[in-house]
Amino acid sequence: GGVTTVWVKFDATRDSGGSPSSSNTNRFIYAQSGVASVLRTAAGRFTITFDSAFADANYCVTGNSGKNVSGDTHTRVVVEHINFATNTYSFGCVNHNAGTYFDNPANTIQVIR
Repeated sequence: GGVTTVWVKFDATRDSGGSPSSSNTNRFIYAQSGVASVLRTAAGRFTITFDSAFADANYCVTGNSGKNVSGDTHTRVVVEHINFATNTYSFGCVNHNAGTYFDNPANTIQVIR
């Protein structure tokens, strides 16, 4: 079979309409391919819903998270996979210095199957 790639760049600090928000709602998506939504489930924790389900949950994920500003010395990285499913992927953005979950304005996730 062929390779399927799904990706998204989103702002964890804003709701889907672009307003600043710390509520557990859909997040603002800058750009995407194959992504229906990104839901904030708790501080620094998110679930991506794909436009179409994969055949199974055996896919590869890569991503990063940060402030997207010059001189940011406190970059956060996406390190915690929470759940792989055929139609969703859940993950956490963890501050590698403090070990806490964090919402950042610049987040990218790529899923390859």
